[in-house]
Amino acid sequence: MMKRSPDEIKRVVSERYGALAGGRLAATGGSSCCDPSCCGPSEAPTAAEPLVQLFYSPEELKDLPEEALSSLGCGNPTAIAGLKEGEHVLDLGSGGGLDCFLAAQKVGASGRVVGLDMTPEMIELARRNAGKVGLSNVEFHQGEMERTPFPEASFDVIISNCVINLSPDKDAVFRESFRVLKPGGRFRVSDIVWLRAPTEKERSDLESWAGCIAGALMAEEYVAKLTAAGFSNVRARLRDDGGDRGFTSANVEAEKPVAGQRSGEPVVTVGAPAVASSEGAGLPQGTCCEEPAGRETGSSAMGLSDLEREFVGLGAAVGAGCHPCTQYHTQAALKAGLSVEEILWAVDEAQAVRARGGIAVANVGRRILGAGQQELPAEQAPACRGAALVRLGAAAGCNSGVLLAGYAEQAAAHGVQGVELREAIDIAEMVKTQAGKFLQRDAERALGSATEPVGATAPAASCCAAAETSESADPPPGTEVGASDRGCGCAQEQQ
Repeated sequence: MMKRSPDEIKRVVSERYGALAGGRLAATGGSSCCDPSCCGPSEAPTAAEPLVQLFYSPEELKDLPEEALSSLGCGNPTAIAGLKEGEHVLDLGSGGGLDCFLAAQKVGASGRVVGLDMTPEMIELARRNAGKVGLSNVEFHQGEMERTPFPEASFDVIISNCVINLSPDKDAVFRESFRVLKPGGRFRVSDIVWLRAPTEKERSDLESWAGCIAGALMAEEYVAKLTAAGFSNVRARLRDDGGDRGFTSANVEAEKPVAGQRSGEPVVTVGAPAVASSEGAGLPQGTCCEEPAGRETGSSAMGLSDLEREFVGLGAAVGAGCHPCTQYHTQAALKAGLSVEEILWAVDEAQAVRARGGIAVANVGRRILGAGQQELPAEQAPACRGAALVRLGAAAGCNSGVLLAGYAEQAAAHGVQGVELREAIDIAEMVKTQAGKFLQRDAERALGSATEPVGATAPAASCCAAAETSESADPPPGTEVGASDRGCGCAQEQQ
């Protein structure tokens, strides 16, 4: 079977995407290289709206004009980038500009977003869309990601959406990405990866190259190449769609290390965020608690992992002050693979939020009475994603809307946005609702029998799964955990 040359591949890819952009420029509709199931050689839909609805939340898109709401991607890299005010962002293969516009909103007027695309028609389309969006901190440049036209250490973050698979020289892409990132900079991309070795025929199909498939790397190969380029803490989260097609989409994350920083082991997980070890030094902000092979991972596509769901559930249970709920989620967290130390740390985090929630609620009454309000105790920003999820769950559990808004922002800063944020809030609301039912049951028992203490008997069913039976949630006998030993690795690292 004939091996395709880099020039052939680039020509076919450029023609394909140039035609798509030209069609949109002519207002004839256009189509996408990728279908809603995430890229393939089959016929693409006639509009990109299904992709936008699949990967982006209505909240993210509400301030953008309709003309900018098109995506040729296989994910939402801005949702995992943890973008902050003032950061400089590079989007490799920026297409019509959607991810650039979302990133520009996040980094604000003091930040800057640059889109890079090799197709002149795509650059023209993106600039036309930028004029309608009206953001002054975004710009678009024509060029190749194998040879980026930017100085060394120019950007804090690199994002990309289903584009690196189109390059015939991915080693060059990763080397250039490393070069233009600042030390400590973040690499956050959504891309297609093979789950098996593709055949020679599959690799040589030019239409499949343009359709995001033939040029994709295997998941382990993607991680290995990034590591070889110098990146640290490389992790890939694969979409859990069964892998029947032999390929899937992935969120890939890595960092350019700061001098002297130790790197965590490269990780590939399915259906859940790859999480770095709690024992490693120099862990990136936004990771928390080890998730090695053997721990269960989440089953939902691009959602929270099982460990993260238990962070939320445990936080909500403690926040709601629900004994059986806390008992259930302690057991569930142990089954999911969290250690006793990690669970006790999460309980302490949630209890602190519950105390803050009590003060916030008390201040409502004080305001009505015109009395002086209590000051909320000072609190540091969450050191990691797990801490943010515990706090979010606890705020929802103790029914503090004021705290919930603040903790939602903290969680978003650690990449919990869109589908993941909605899932976290849904879990917390479910626990809070169940806690109310237990409270009602105990009140009815108290009214029915003066000799039976309120809440003395644990329910036969768990708080979240009626068919399961609760058991003791106490730590294993003989376990001694001091306060200084509790917490996730990145929390300890930053103390």
